[in-house]
Amino acid sequence: MKTVELEKQIFYLPESWDEVTVKQFMDLRNLDSSDIIHFYSIMLQAPYNLIFGARPEQLEQHIMPLLKWYFDEDYDLTKLPVPKHLTIYDREEIDKVTCEIKVPNIKMESFGQKLHFDEIMKKNDEDPILKMPEVMGVYFYSKVNESTYNDEKLENFIQDVIMRCRIAEIFPIANFFFRSIKKSLLKKSPFLNLATRAMN
Repeated sequence: MKTVELEKQIFYLPESWDEVTVKQFMDLRNLDSSDIIHFYSIMLQAPYNLIFGARPEQLEQHIMPLLKWYFDEDYDLTKLPVPKHLTIYDREEIDKVTCEIKVPNIKMESFGQKLHFDEIMKKNDEDPILKMPEVMGVYFYSKVNESTYNDEKLENFIQDVIMRCRIAEIFPIANFFFRSIKKSLLKKSPFLNLATRAMN
């Protein structure tokens, strides 16, 4: 991550796809390619109104050149290896690692987690990528919190922890979980070709 200053505030800017968070990835997938303000807002994780009111030269001369990789880098999530650990980041400092959690064998986890997993899989969403954050939350909640799994607190955990993780780790782990029950994220999807998804 690169720290950049905009309107006298400090923000963290990804320097490659490896640093893009789950939240940024999900937001980018829903991005209207003509909404350049929203694009900057997502990449900087800055308020839309702040980007709207920023001086053009700040964005065009100092921020956009740092995002050249977004348009040029051919990045295929489906070819990433499954990491042995999931990296958890600090809530305040987006690039500060707080811990690394070993990827669990989901077949050894609780029956309640399996039932929740099955419920997620039965949802009618056509795009299985939408299921990733919840699936990851189900199997990492107790590991990160060192406590019993609590599905009532799952949504807050997903927003506070999972959505700040890197998509380069979350995608292959979630896909591994999906494959372990004969499901797969690897079906053809226009969203998996990130090179063609770049704004044009």
